Amino acid sequence: MLTATPAWAAPGDPLWASLVDGPAPGVNSLDRGEDIAIGADGTVYVTGTVYLTGDSDGGAATGYDYATAGYSSSGTRLWAAHFDAGQQLDGARAIAVDSSTGTVYLTGQSYAGLAGWDAATLAYADGGVQLWHSRFGGRTGSGTPYGIAVDPDNGNVYVTGEVNGATTGQDYGVIAYDGG
Repeated sequence: MLTATPAWAAPGDPLWASLVDGPAPGVNSLDRGEDIAIGADGTVYVTGTVYLTGDSDGGAATGYDYATAGYSSSGTRLWAAHFDAGQQLDGARAIAVDSSTGTVYLTGQSYAGLAGWDAATLAYADGGVQLWHSRFGGRTGSGTPYGIAVDPDNGNVYVTGEVNGATTGQDYGVIAYDGG
């Protein structure tokens, strides 16, 4: 559910505000925003995590999911999308936008069962249409991404974060993706 307030004129005053309140009754405090990016056209992209107990049509609960939305510079929500990898424990951490194509990339943590935690990275086209997603589990099946960036020259996408090494313990790593 989205609420927006009109723009005010004084410097430092809020221009608009949006509240993303997940549909889970009684546990809405589990919703959180994690990162924000601005597209070349001024579109504001926000990603985070919401808790879903099921949809209004009686659909199955998906637990924690990535939640991503695009807003106009005046605060109108243009689109919203959820990503569920199937284990009920997914949480977006970082977002970036390719300034030449407008493709939105995000990464976060996704539980892979007994294999541990994976870094799950995905791409959205304009309007929130998912283009692809990829999982990376590190050397011992555990990875936590914290940052994402897009190379403006070739569209490659880079993710960095924590990787648990089999013999070295906690390390940091970088994953490069062909952004498509």
